[in-house]
Amino acid sequence: MLWLGMSFATVVFAIVRTDPSAVTEGVDSLNSPGDFLGALLSPMALVAFAFLIRIGVGFFALAAAYPLSASGARHDYAGVGRLGQFTRTWFDRLYLSRGYRSLRWTWRVRTEVAQRLGRRGEILSTCSTVLRWAGIGLFVLFLVAFFVAFSIATS
Repeated sequence: MLWLGMSFATVVFAIVRTDPSAVTEGVDSLNSPGDFLGALLSPMALVAFAFLIRIGVGFFALAAAYPLSASGARHDYAGVGRLGQFTRTWFDRLYLSRGYRSLRWTWRVRTEVAQRLGRRGEILSTCSTVLRWAGIGLFVLFLVAFFVAFSIATS
């Protein structure tokens, strides 16, 4: 979604650059702050949405990995006092959760999960492969759009 949004925004900005009078006419028609925000975000809406999804998935993955890091015994963490022990334990669990979250992207972990899930794992593995190739294809589309937009803007 990020590369698709970047491709769209690149082409829009190139077209706007070739006809600046359309921009001034468009700005004159804006009446409220919401209109200005809509005009700013419209070419970049897919990019903003892609970033929001990425941030949301990151927090969800961290929350999903936290119970695994909290499964250790309380005496596994060094204590310095009540407040110090609580904060150190929480930060240690947070760092462990981030490690578990990163570990899920390794090839061996993905293969093991796909095998354990059976048919669902095969579907998820296929979707992962399709999304990976789609991302590569959309990156290539972005490069093409960038060079086309550059040629439009310079002509």
